[in-house]
Amino acid sequence: MKRSAHRRNGSLIALANGARLPDRKGAIRIEAPRRLVALAVSGSTAKPLRVLALGPLRVFVGDDEVEWTAGRSGKSALVLKYLLTREPGHPFASEAVMEALWSGQDPARSGQCLRAAVSALRRNLQPDLPSRMPSAYLRTRGGCLSLSLGEGGFFDVAEFAQQVQLALELERGGRAAEGAKAYRAAIALYRGEFLEEERYAEWAFPLRDRLQGMYTTALVRLAAFCLGQGDTAQATELAGRAIQTEEALEPAFLLLIACFRQTGQWGRQSPPIWRPGNGRNGSPCVSHARHKPFTVS
Repeated sequence: MKRSAHRRNGSLIALANGARLPDRKGAIRIEAPRRLVALAVSGSTAKPLRVLALGPLRVFVGDDEVEWTAGRSGKSALVLKYLLTREPGHPFASEAVMEALWSGQDPARSGQCLRAAVSALRRNLQPDLPSRMPSAYLRTRGGCLSLSLGEGGFFDVAEFAQQVQLALELERGGRAAEGAKAYRAAIALYRGEFLEEERYAEWAFPLRDRLQGMYTTALVRLAAFCLGQGDTAQATELAGRAIQTEEALEPAFLLLIACFRQTGQWGRQSPPIWRPGNGRNGSPCVSHARHKPFTVS
């Protein structure tokens, strides 16, 4: 009995290592699916990815931050950034990636660029990964490329959007205090514009605009809540940040006016003007226009 079990376990280990085993008649040989075994090994030992794309891109593999350099590493970061325009796991056709990142180039040349960038990205994320072993984070199948964060991974864009949506739902359900907490969590995640270093990349515009709109919504809704609670200082600061992000945001201006009227500042000297970057250490501040005072009836 023990000998049979030992023989069976030994056969499985040998099969996992790619050995060829004869059947009972010694006529049929079976080879292990090396790719599947490698995929299981690489996926089970990989650390989760932590990706911060609100503001400058920062990527962490476990606790270690990935360092991006010029050359191929820069191109690999560009591919990763493009993959971040959709939720992790979304498959991108290779042709779409090439068209977005290397538009106008010869298809053969852009294909070479993509293959080199993906190879470099594999090494950036898993420096010790053998060349023939599949990546735990990059999936290539059927002419498509996708990103996986691994078990326990984190993507600030997804978390930010989830917190804003949660806050809106709580607010609609009459749970304003809980909604305010979710708004604060979302605002804390917003370090800056989506991939702010790719300011002129057209493929980043749609998501960047949507996220900025969600950010100003969170600021205005939280400012309104703070004003209702009598915290005019916090409401003023939040409304000012919304105006700093979107200069013509009328709801934020109306909130500022309400704050100043509630504190008795409006009409006492001159109309308050929001001036970004004039406060201490470059922080936004409220000053007063230097012209004839007027009041709002």
